[in-house]
Amino acid sequence: MVESDPSHDESTAESKSNENSTTELQGKIIRQVEYYFGDFNLVKDKFLQEQIKEDDGWVPLTTLLTFNRLSYLCKDSKEIVEALEKSTSGLIEIHDSKEKIRRSPNLPLPEMNEDRRKQLMERTVYCKGFPRDSKLNDLLEFFYKYGEIENVAMRSWNDKAANEWKFKGSVFVIFKTVDGAEKFLKLESVKYKDEELIKKWQKDYIEEKRKERLESRMKHGKKSKGQESKKDGNKEEGESKVEGKEDAKDDEEEEKEENDGFATGTVVELTGLDSAVKWDNIKETIEEMGLSVAFIENISTEVAFVRLSNKDAASELAKLVAADDNKLKIGDKELNVRVVEGEEEATYLEKQKATLMKKRNAAQKRKAMNKKGRGGRGRNRGKWDNRKRRGTSPAGQPPSKIKPEVSDSNSKKVISPTNKSTKIIYCIYKQTYFHFEII
Repeated sequence: MVESDPSHDESTAESKSNENSTTELQGKIIRQVEYYFGDFNLVKDKFLQEQIKEDDGWVPLTTLLTFNRLSYLCKDSKEIVEALEKSTSGLIEIHDSKEKIRRSPNLPLPEMNEDRRKQLMERTVYCKGFPRDSKLNDLLEFFYKYGEIENVAMRSWNDKAANEWKFKGSVFVIFKTVDGAEKFLKLESVKYKDEELIKKWQKDYIEEKRKERLESRMKHGKKSKGQESKKDGNKEEGESKVEGKEDAKDDEEEEKEENDGFATGTVVELTGLDSAVKWDNIKETIEEMGLSVAFIENISTEVAFVRLSNKDAASELAKLVAADDNKLKIGDKELNVRVVEGEEEATYLEKQKATLMKKRNAAQKRKAMNKKGRGGRGRNRGKWDNRKRRGTSPAGQPPSKIKPEVSDSNSKKVISPTNKSTKIIYCIYKQTYFHFEII
């Protein structure tokens, strides 16, 4: 039995009364809890999914209070329940004990597939112009003023010198509906702290970046990733004072930093291959779409895994593919694309790291052995210095040549001496076998 029944019809007057009586803090609590159990977060929140499996979907409030963003708002479970009782979305059910909550079984979680990603993209907006020290709480409060939203993703790049991820000043905002996103984009002016924001559809932004990257590759030719990243990074650094170049610089820095590592959100699985589809065909097709390929692993003739260079590039590839009938077309083949996420991606990346480290260690070992010399190699190659030889030849000279015994012309076997007291020495010099006696 539950406290709230989402199937129960409330009157409009009662809904408005509840809404009007909701305090600002209660509104924030409702939004945060409904985000946890919402369509966007729950489908990828592995921890919360495990909790849901334990008790028919019920999650103790004590567990939810371990989440930083909720505990920052409120640490009292009773206050959280009081706030959720005023929610009108019907997403959350409250247990009789008022000690645990769950997502309503009447609202099943949508499957995260290509159709779902395409739907999300249709109501996602790109916004740029925020201060680099912005906080997520402030951005959420800002966008809530423009309608219902599902998520705000702060775009960042990895500054390896400082060993931290830094905000780029731009975000992706997923609105609750397509109409809500369109209404926001139609606004003539949107400012954040007196700064005019650049806003556009996410799909338009991705297409623009794809074209920019493709043009950059065409301009600089077929260079190695390190050379291209260094050249482009230096160019952007020199032009960083020019207005409008800052975002391009960040993109190049991000690409340069991540090409040497294992960024997350970079792995996709391709199925539907055959022996006619080679790895270079896959690489060429994906890079023509403006994305950089770091590694391709052919598991079999039918399945391959592709690791892209830049963070979250896998979702960008999926969105580009979704706009083309959900197929990656290589020649006359149409491949299925699946983004590898969560624990599966983490396991795959760890395996790739281990493989790479093994190869590096082997290469370093070979290099060290080559320096030391092996099998006659090295600085003393072909010299007799400091080598022990039989006989009393002068230092630095090979043993003196002594005329070998005469061999039978009809046989290759050397005739052995008959005198038993004679010492016999066998040696090989310059691939020639010598047999001589010392009296």
